[in-house]
Amino acid sequence: MRKKSISCILLFSLLIITALWSDFSALGLIENKISREPSTTESREPAESKGENLQAPSLGNTKLPRFTEPWNILVVGIDKASSIGGYIRPKPWRADVIIIARVDPDRHRVSLISVPRDTRADIPGHGAEKIAHAYAYGEMPLTITTVEQLLGIKMDHYVGIDFAAFARMVDVLGGIEIDIQKELKTKHFNYVPGRQILNGKQAYEYVSSRNEPMADLARIERQQQLLQALLTKVRNQAGILDYAGLYMEFKKSSETSLSLKDMLKLALFARDLKPDEVRMYKLPGRPEYINGISYYIVDHDRLQN
Repeated sequence: MRKKSISCILLFSLLIITALWSDFSALGLIENKISREPSTTESREPAESKGENLQAPSLGNTKLPRFTEPWNILVVGIDKASSIGGYIRPKPWRADVIIIARVDPDRHRVSLISVPRDTRADIPGHGAEKIAHAYAYGEMPLTITTVEQLLGIKMDHYVGIDFAAFARMVDVLGGIEIDIQKELKTKHFNYVPGRQILNGKQAYEYVSSRNEPMADLARIERQQQLLQALLTKVRNQAGILDYAGLYMEFKKSSETSLSLKDMLKLALFARDLKPDEVRMYKLPGRPEYINGISYYIVDHDRLQN
């Protein structure tokens, strides 16, 4: 097993070195508008059974292809575990975090749109419910369809990862430095204002806790703040073995349509981004109670602007 792991690291390192010598164009990630039409419920199938954009391409040779058009990537955080090192919940799991990322090579930009987990959406076959429940009913295929129909966009790729895997990836990087703006108390930690380095477990609770008045909306702000810090760390400090370690941790407990080649291309692009080329948004809308249940209602008029 150890020999196999070492071989994986060496192979991954070789791919990165080769990619750095390759001449490929700049990439980018999301703007609010996307022109391609969403798929219908009937046409959406799991990536493994359908050979469109959601099917991961084979690795082929080590020369990475150029981005020729924007990519929309659905990133889903899944609530498999109750805590770091805690028990794995039995299925069905929910989508606790939903982020849409767009790679836009023309603008050389990364844009990330956070979709609140309580967003009221029409889940095909189940009616209007919180969008987080789409994963519980039909896992990634139904989550993709629900997001596409809600926003009128098409997803090219998806990534599903649980918080425990995210925490291990933070530890691979040696922690993440972040400037905490206000005090936050969680089950295990008391986060005080100021610049500090969070380890994996601290980062896990910082981005997952909803223990404050604004609950999920405040949590989205912390998630975006930590993502910015993570991109800064990757851009300024991550090396070849860091990428190898991140990839190996990611593959342990994730599901994705991105190939190794795709992820390498995105990682290398992240290193080339300037701070103002990373844009973060929250889906426009408002909290509202309907029949005693708390929802987040999308403002479609603002979404079109």
